[in-house]
Amino acid sequence: MKNFKIFVILFLFLILILSCNKKHWVPINSSTLNRHYTWLLNDSISSTPQNFALLSDTSTAIKIAETYLFKIFGENKIIKERPYEIGKINGCWYITGSLPKYSMSGGTFEILLEASTGKVIKIGHGK
Repeated sequence: MKNFKIFVILFLFLILILSCNKKHWVPINSSTLNRHYTWLLNDSISSTPQNFALLSDTSTAIKIAETYLFKIFGENKIIKERPYEIGKINGCWYITGSLPKYSMSGGTFEILLEASTGKVIKIGHGK
């Protein structure tokens, strides 16, 4: 009976280890990818609803902006520019960093994101 308990514990441990190493994605071969890409672009049923905004609120817009900004300018640099200033104009989110209090030198990032798609319209950083 003791050997059976040890076997069960080892078996459960092995399952735990194997399940932790699973990929959450698999690559698609190029012919399948091309076929699905073409179909999705040409399928009128799978279109985005007309008044749908992918970036419908400030927190979502900031999360998407930070994804781009961290990759381009570095996470530490961008986090130092908090609190961000954000506004929506002509269907786009404008987000910019702020300089530390009592600082007159340096620059901040600026990013303009299309609210309906999340597409970057412009991105830059002042000096």
